[in-house]
Amino acid sequence: MTADMLKWALSFWGGGLAKIQTLLQTNPASMSEDVWKMVKILYGSIQGAAYGLVLIFFFLGLIKSGLTLVDLKRPEVAVSSFLRFLVAKVFIDKGLDILVTLMAFGQELITGIFAKYPFSPGSVTLPEEISNGLASCGWIDSILLFFVGVIAVGIVVVQTLVVVFTVYGRFLRIYVLAVVAPIPLSGLAGEPSTHIGIQYLKTFSGVCLEGVITAVACIVYTTLVKTIPSFSAGEGALIVKLLSYIVHLTFQTLLLSGIIRGADQLMSKVLG
Repeated sequence: MTADMLKWALSFWGGGLAKIQTLLQTNPASMSEDVWKMVKILYGSIQGAAYGLVLIFFFLGLIKSGLTLVDLKRPEVAVSSFLRFLVAKVFIDKGLDILVTLMAFGQELITGIFAKYPFSPGSVTLPEEISNGLASCGWIDSILLFFVGVIAVGIVVVQTLVVVFTVYGRFLRIYVLAVVAPIPLSGLAGEPSTHIGIQYLKTFSGVCLEGVITAVACIVYTTLVKTIPSFSAGEGALIVKLLSYIVHLTFQTLLLSGIIRGADQLMSKVLG
């Protein structure tokens, strides 16, 4: 019974990993035409307010920089100020196109990773050695393994749902960030507020690249999970090995789930 439970849990977990693989290789802009159409409409509704912010940030930048009308008559100062204003306007006008390019870059990296090292969620199965060991245990050991197995199955099921929802949540964050893009991008119009637009682009790029960390983590996991803990032969060695495998499997599941859930923080540190 314990072996059947673990096989079912691993099948459920493998299905979750397969779903993650599919989601990671799906471009958010093409995942749902209705959703992306909604993003475009909402983006356009914010653009008007963003143009007003461009003017505000532009003049605040001039004031904080201590520039006067005399300074603006100098070609290099006038050109520099005008370029900031122009860059901010271009980023707001073409913001969605820029964001789609960033998303496409992230998707290319993820696709390249899976192409270089094929990911096989179906390979996460109960080893025959473990299955035979569970079948040959005495009834006392079987009871212990059953209760440990129930706990392990519960953890695996919960973590499967957590990682799938986490990857789905990445799409939601991309859509929300895309909608509000005109507001932070308007900060590019003024020198003191430029960091607002740059930080936004870093944040959006980080969300797009979270999929890279998730893809690498999944591939590493499927390699590690094939390793069965080994123990020297002796009395009680079988039950220890079986318990160790169940704990080992549960720990690796929790580890992968933790990395996927913390991919946003890890990528934030990478991008500074």
